[in-house]
Amino acid sequence: KCLRILSNPNGSKIVLIGTIDGNKNSCEFVSKVINIAQPDAVMLELSPSTERRLNNESWSEKAEFKTANQEACKISGCEIVLDDQLENVSINIIVGLWNDIVKHPLRFFSLCNKYKLRVSSLASQCGWNKNKDYLNRDPDEIYDPLIEIYKMCNEILPNTYRAVVDDRDQIMMNCLWNLTELHTDRYRSWNTPAVIVGVVGIGHLDGIQRYHDIKHIDSNSV
Repeated sequence: KCLRILSNPNGSKIVLIGTIDGNKNSCEFVSKVINIAQPDAVMLELSPSTERRLNNESWSEKAEFKTANQEACKISGCEIVLDDQLENVSINIIVGLWNDIVKHPLRFFSLCNKYKLRVSSLASQCGWNKNKDYLNRDPDEIYDPLIEIYKMCNEILPNTYRAVVDDRDQIMMNCLWNLTELHTDRYRSWNTPAVIVGVVGIGHLDGIQRYHDIKHIDSNSV
């Protein structure tokens, strides 16, 4: 559930790894996949402003990205790209919250009341509690309840969700696509398709794959 392999028209491949922040199983999985894939580039769902923190041992909540960075650094010529644009879409998030809550308060509070027990149950399944059980869970076990929570958030806060999730999915997909073209061109004379790894939160897997499929169809039609 947490691994997607996407093929492109030029023969290159995008290997998407879905992770849980700070989860030790995510760290081990990221390390294993990168070592097997031996990618030409690795894209991390991190803001460029966090680059210095990648080598900070105390930054445990993003351990899976630190692991990806360490493994990528071991591969000769592997490019590391930080491409989360959350900071750049902050104004869209504010506008989304205004449209979802301030302009439609009755709808917002009605849906919150409708889903609060279900969200609480799903959060418990994910291991979101005082003991932080999610840190030791298998990410595949967390995937289904987490995606259901995302769907509820999309219904409750559609405009905010678009800014926080959908817009960033599209931005990251464009980055991954551009990396495949760049590195395939670099090795075209060797007839070796590029392999790009993307390390992202589990909640972004479906959206990135959806935008990839749309882009793939557009490229084939051209």
